Amino acid sequence: MTERQRRILEVIMREFMKSADAVSSNSVVSDYDVRVSPATVRHEMVELSDMGYLYKAHSSSGRYPTNLGIRFFVREIMEEDPVPASEEAELKMELLRNKFEEEKIIRRALDILSTQTGSTAVSLLNDVLRFKGVSSLTGYKELRDIEVLENVMTLLENDRLLRKVFEKGVSKDVCLIMGEESDVKGLRSCAIVFAPFKYLNDKAGYVGVIGPRRMRYSKVIPLLRFVRDTIQQSVRGW
Repeated sequence: MTERQRRILEVIMREFMKSADAVSSNSVVSDYDVRVSPATVRHEMVELSDMGYLYKAHSSSGRYPTNLGIRFFVREIMEEDPVPASEEAELKMELLRNKFEEEKIIRRALDILSTQTGSTAVSLLNDVLRFKGVSSLTGYKELRDIEVLENVMTLLENDRLLRKVFEKGVSKDVCLIMGEESDVKGLRSCAIVFAPFKYLNDKAGYVGVIGPRRMRYSKVIPLLRFVRDTIQQSVRGW
């Protein structure tokens, strides 16, 4: 991928994250500092589509990022927004205050993740499934669909199904599953960011966030990593 193509993909991704709409070449040129003509941008967008990073909507001349495009953006272009030091100290204090009570620390972790990300937070520890903030998904226009919400609830009410999704993760750090990659019907517009963790007595768990494919990964990923690490820290020395 050329530097210009990287820049155009970045612009398209950032615009998509704001609007959830297809992004046109004119929008790329007019709204961002991309100093080439709309015709040149259109050509590059076709190239990016041929490479699998964009796709064209039937009802629009613009393009959306594919799962491959989003993943490339997250891994190769995006810079993470670390949790501010003052906020990190406060959040860590809140979590560690409940370090001897599994239910409380997991619930507090979900509260923090849901509130900070504006999405649904979920945890699976052994066979106990907990979640918080399903109603927040209605804040995203592409998820204001009763069928989508029903499919999310089906996932959240089925620990075996959710575990299958989590087990698709190939990293011990933060993992990302988008749309059809989950093999769960009706989640095409959704993404799941999650991380495995070890708890007391070698209990294996996962904590994550379910939201739109356009979620603010630069904030979600470092926050999730911080929450996961703090949960694991809470049981050291028990």
